[in-house]
Amino acid sequence: MSLQFTFRHDGALLLELMRDWYDAIDSTVVHVDDEDRIRAVLRWWIASAPPVAQRRASFPAWKKFGSGPAYAIRVTKERSDDAVQLGQGSDAASRGFEKCLAHGPVDPTSPAAESFVGAVAQGAPRLFRTGQQRAEKRLAGGIYVEVLRSYLEEMQHFVDASDQNHAYHEVRAGIGSILDDERYLTLSPRGEVRALYAALVAEQSNLYQWYMDLAKGGNQWSRGAR
Repeated sequence: MSLQFTFRHDGALLLELMRDWYDAIDSTVVHVDDEDRIRAVLRWWIASAPPVAQRRASFPAWKKFGSGPAYAIRVTKERSDDAVQLGQGSDAASRGFEKCLAHGPVDPTSPAAESFVGAVAQGAPRLFRTGQQRAEKRLAGGIYVEVLRSYLEEMQHFVDASDQNHAYHEVRAGIGSILDDERYLTLSPRGEVRALYAALVAEQSNLYQWYMDLAKGGNQWSRGAR
């Protein structure tokens, strides 16, 4: 199980209690600044026996939230960078998840539950604001927009069949790791930047599929002009 937070640039927050990577137990959309609502949702999940999971895309909340560029983090009982971000440098989120959600219903008014709920409800808006501030600083002066465009052009230049076996790995080792570090750009108020970031992620996925077509299917082919 895991708890997923997906932040949209306008402050919408998709909360999901996940069974695995594809199936959700429950989900809802709140505003990142509505701490009372976040607390209420978490308390309900802590107190309730998990129902049968279903595909996350089948939930109304998923459809309401949409599929545009967004910043997602996942919290489990294992300590992770995502959980530490949410817990403002501590592992309160992962420890709280282990005590309150990983093993079935518990008393939502217990000290452990209250500590976990408080840490998450306060951490979510702080993480969101920090991400937006980082995006603003990164984009100051407008130069970095051109850098993003150059990244996209570089990825799109891998078109020949001779590139198919190595292009994805080169991108992952360079531009791909930068994209991982700069997920916060999805929170930028600037639509152009969010669209560029989404295009970069999509092109990386295209390169991966191209590579797998050769590695698994033995199909070597040129992508043609991009």
